[in-house]
Amino acid sequence: ELASARNGDPWSLVVGLDDPELMALMTSQSIEVCAVAISKLPVGKAAELLEKLSGERARRITYAMSLTQEIDPAIVRRIGQALVADHCGSRITAFDKTPDARLGAILNSSPAATRDALLTELDTQDAQFAAEVRKKIFTFADIPSRVAPLDIPACIRGVPPEQLTIAVAAGLNDGGDNAASVEFILANISQRMAGQMREDAQEATKVSAKEAEAAMRAVSAEIRTLADNGSITLASDEEDDDA
Repeated sequence: ELASARNGDPWSLVVGLDDPELMALMTSQSIEVCAVAISKLPVGKAAELLEKLSGERARRITYAMSLTQEIDPAIVRRIGQALVADHCGSRITAFDKTPDARLGAILNSSPAATRDALLTELDTQDAQFAAEVRKKIFTFADIPSRVAPLDIPACIRGVPPEQLTIAVAAGLNDGGDNAASVEFILANISQRMAGQMREDAQEATKVSAKEAEAAMRAVSAEIRTLADNGSITLASDEEDDDA
């Protein structure tokens, strides 16, 4: 009904959209349309949107604003009507999850070298998308910073014992962030279980780097699965920044 309205001002509807809805318009429409839309928004809201947009796209939109001086009011109105119609239109999409969530899930299961190389390349193509993908990735080293201590028993319950042993042994041998993750796990389970896991890790034969990485991915994948189905909640990067 809103989209088909012709007598009202379509821009009043556009201006009233929430920031996520406006961001969706700003990232899906052409640069020229975005320049017109930014020009119609209140100054404060327009500034917030430009700050959230990627640097390159924000620069292109601001330059396009210099080309709007002679635009016909009727065209501006038609653009507003088109944006309202686009926002109100129902969409059937092929995928349930967003692109960043889908790619993040894939890279979660990829070897670290492959994941890092692809993210580095993605940074050069679309830095904003790369940043969103990184938020969806969860690795073994992220456990202490993103998993609540009380959730650790549930997180390791579904991991095959042999893979858990390899992950613990490899993490303790590697040192650094992986060792910190192992110590975090052991500190948040029963002392008896932690002691047994340390003994099993010490008795484990030499583990290859490939086996170690696969075992750590199995642990992080189990945690990611629990987070996706709502069994646990992972701390987000935004929450870490706020803290």
